[in-house]
Amino acid sequence: MRKELKAKLEKIKNILGDGCEYIVLAHVEENLNNNLINNYETSLGVYYEIKNKYDYLRFADVIFWVDEETFNERQIYLMLYGVSGKKEWICIGEVEPYPLLLNIKTGIVSCIVNEPGLKCEMKEYVMFEEFMNKYVLG
Repeated sequence: MRKELKAKLEKIKNILGDGCEYIVLAHVEENLNNNLINNYETSLGVYYEIKNKYDYLRFADVIFWVDEETFNERQIYLMLYGVSGKKEWICIGEVEPYPLLLNIKTGIVSCIVNEPGLKCEMKEYVMFEEFMNKYVLG
């Protein structure tokens, strides 16, 4: 993960502190595990670096499933929304209420834009780190 993204996440975490008055805007809880691997260069790797570093990560309507239990539970969305090529995708969060996906081959983030049971339609964004910088953190 580039220093720019790390710095933004750290700055937001420090600004938010423990103040509940900011929880509507964002909520960041850092994982205090010191055994983190910090050598990720691909989009999938950057996502996993963030997933390993934080216990909870939300910015307005964008929530990332970084805790293992929620992450695993939400993978069922691939089936519920009829995502084609399910093995190429992981659900990484949602832009409430729609699932946010990461293509594990291309590293591109997409968001499902329809309700379950309809033909799956996705809006494609950019690579994960750029998505974080451009669309989530600004």
